[in-house]
Amino acid sequence: MTAFLFGPLGYMQPLGEVRPGVTRAPSRARGELVTVGGVRYVQKARHAPRQWDIEYAWITPDVVRILAAAAQGILADCWLYDVAAARANMLPAYLTAGPGSPVLVAGLPLGALAVGTVATVPVLAGRTYTVSAWSAHASGQAAFTYKLGAGATVNATAPAGSGVRVSSVSVIPPADQTLTVTVSAGAGVSGLRVHEGAPDGDWFPGHGTPCRVDVIDPQAVLQLVEDGHGVADYTISLQEVGIPGVI
Repeated sequence: MTAFLFGPLGYMQPLGEVRPGVTRAPSRARGELVTVGGVRYVQKARHAPRQWDIEYAWITPDVVRILAAAAQGILADCWLYDVAAARANMLPAYLTAGPGSPVLVAGLPLGALAVGTVATVPVLAGRTYTVSAWSAHASGQAAFTYKLGAGATVNATAPAGSGVRVSSVSVIPPADQTLTVTVSAGAGVSGLRVHEGAPDGDWFPGHGTPCRVDVIDPQAVLQLVEDGHGVADYTISLQEVGIPGVI
């Protein structure tokens, strides 16, 4: 299975033949102030835009055609689907926990999300996705709602038991579309997660995938030019752009 898919939403294609060792480098804006009294204050952006550096070896131009078209600006509004990130948590970090009272999520005291918090992520046809959140809600009480595309809204309820527990539901989209999750009424929901895969009762920090990217023009090293197009090595950088969580 390919590690990345790329393209406009609804037309994403696997990026095949990518060499192992792809770098995913975040860049978080950070401001620092040290007073004359020796006290340091730090401000950090809530999101760190990423850059992926992808390499290919001895391939023909058709393999990188979609990336080259995006770099040239003739293929607009392209997104990158990072499979490893999707298996952890597809939501941007700021939608996984909030400013409320701590809720124990997989052993971590994360702030509760505000009631009505909405997260929308693009999902791909035929893949299993799981939505989960942690709360101390009574058994059968809705922790969140979810819907696929313009479909019906469905309640996800707390399981039997007491104390903080994880509520999970899984869906398999019949077509590429969006999955929208809304935190339900009732205090103390945190650890929101959407991931590719079956329920696992765990939580991981949000990665925000898929995300909009800008493609920097490919660098090519020609290796062999005989019949046809010949083969070359390519290095291509993709930079995250736009507001995470906004489609």
